[in-house]
Amino acid sequence: MAATVNTNKCEEEWIQVVDDKRFPDLQSKIKQWESLAPKCAGSGLYEFRLGNLYTQGKQFDKARRSIERGLSYKTTHEGELCIGMGDIYLLTNDTSAAEKQFKLVVQKYPDWFLGYQKLGTTDLVRQRFGEAIKWMEEANKRQQHVFTYRELTIAHHQLGQHEEAIKAMDIAFELDPGFIVKDRDAMLSGAVSFAKVKKYKAASGVIGMLLEARPDLRNDAEIIRVQQFTMKKIKEAQ
Repeated sequence: MAATVNTNKCEEEWIQVVDDKRFPDLQSKIKQWESLAPKCAGSGLYEFRLGNLYTQGKQFDKARRSIERGLSYKTTHEGELCIGMGDIYLLTNDTSAAEKQFKLVVQKYPDWFLGYQKLGTTDLVRQRFGEAIKWMEEANKRQQHVFTYRELTIAHHQLGQHEEAIKAMDIAFELDPGFIVKDRDAMLSGAVSFAKVKKYKAASGVIGMLLEARPDLRNDAEIIRVQQFTMKKIKEAQ
């Protein structure tokens, strides 16, 4: 049976875990959130968040146990917990189990965008790009989200639908430029799509923004290749 939890206080505690500089890395966040179990465990949301932290740290057994514990409480956070379990399956390459979990979310919460988005991501992992796009479009009918457009950028690019990939990346920028500019795969897909439609300056600009946001990628072989190709084309045009 779920415990009685001061939800407002636990929300404040969670915000501190996410934002407080006392917890700068994942392990410190996990340790702090674990320490709050006496006050916050039993809400379902606590277990989901703990499971998510474990999942980020690739501690999948701990993540699974936390999610299962949360589900056993029969709280109003069943949807989040099912998403959390699906994420574990997805990151451990069990795409069939992930799909089953996310479809359960769609069935129970048909107006919630996230189940559709997660099904799209599952098909993207499977390289079923057309199916991924269909699910992402269903997600967008309910709520637009930067990650949905991140996935659409990649899926359209993979199908050679370069104008659509560019449109998706542009919308992602409108929704959350700080997120998308750091995403290697989406930015690279967008840059190559620009190059495919012979917009070489735009392609070079996208690579430049990515490298400014992610200087750790300066030695990435594929990024270097695209950068050199676009610069060559720009010089030829001059």
